[in-house]
Amino acid sequence: MRWREEVALLEEEKRRILVSMVYESTRWLEASKGRSGTSEELKEGLTAYALQQADMYSKLGLSFAEVWTNHASQMDIEETDEREKVAREEPITDVTAAEAEDHYHIDDI
Repeated sequence: MRWREEVALLEEEKRRILVSMVYESTRWLEASKGRSGTSEELKEGLTAYALQQADMYSKLGLSFAEVWTNHASQMDIEETDEREKVAREEPITDVTAAEAEDHYHIDDI
């Protein structure tokens, strides 16, 4: 059950990262609109830098989304294969504590 919690946490972390990338890109786009009270040369430089930052965050978000989508597709395939393998196995029933200790060598731990 613990691994499901970890998966849920990772999914939430990925979602937050993507939201953060959109936020940062938007913030830099807003910053690119210029400042008052600065020279034209400085405005041009600040605008160029802000647009570059916005582009970087946008591309980072897109690349993360692509990698995670491809990875999730691969994981779905592997998980399906594993579930099918487990479904074909005979269920383990009536295992005593002593048998479990023998099987997992609990005394050695």
